[in-house]
Amino acid sequence: MMTTLRLYARSRGGVARLGILGAAAALPVLLAPVEFLGVPVRDAAASIFLNAALLAGTVVAFPLGAPWSELDEALPDRPLRDLRLVWFMAVTVAAVLAGAAAVAVREDAALLMPFYGRNVLLGLGIGALSVCLLPRTVAWLPATAYAMVCWVWGTEDQLGTARVWALPNHDLTSWLSLLVAVSLWAGAAALYTYRDGQQVP
Repeated sequence: MMTTLRLYARSRGGVARLGILGAAAALPVLLAPVEFLGVPVRDAAASIFLNAALLAGTVVAFPLGAPWSELDEALPDRPLRDLRLVWFMAVTVAAVLAGAAAVAVREDAALLMPFYGRNVLLGLGIGALSVCLLPRTVAWLPATAYAMVCWVWGTEDQLGTARVWALPNHDLTSWLSLLVAVSLWAGAAALYTYRDGQQVP
């Protein structure tokens, strides 16, 4: 089973590639200012962080693609679905641990970690669904476009109050943003387990 899992991981780019993408996902935590004073977004830099965390989850989702169709075709359905689920969880853990490592390096970023975790789940859900449903050449577009719209038009006043649809900008008391993030992540996990990502051309 471990040999098959290693082959499956290699077919998706390998653990090394996942680690590199995880490191890239940690950059928003390392670079963002801590400027939250009872509102979701206080300044443009904080808004950039929130939506960069969304994109971090999307970036880490790309190893969910399926470049080696020959390996998948050689495996029975049940083990293949188990491998997909394990790999999806590994991708999720890599994204979350990247943020936790950044918090360990920069202690004042601890305030941002809950925002990071929620938005990474949201981005991972959108990214994984896109990888499963869209051609690989355009799978990055939905989350990127959504992040840009949330950054530019996601607040309704100078205090940074988030609009209802701008889920990455919501504060931590927003049950809606958390519910949507978890639901998208769980739905993406289920779809990936049964359908897999699009083949690489």
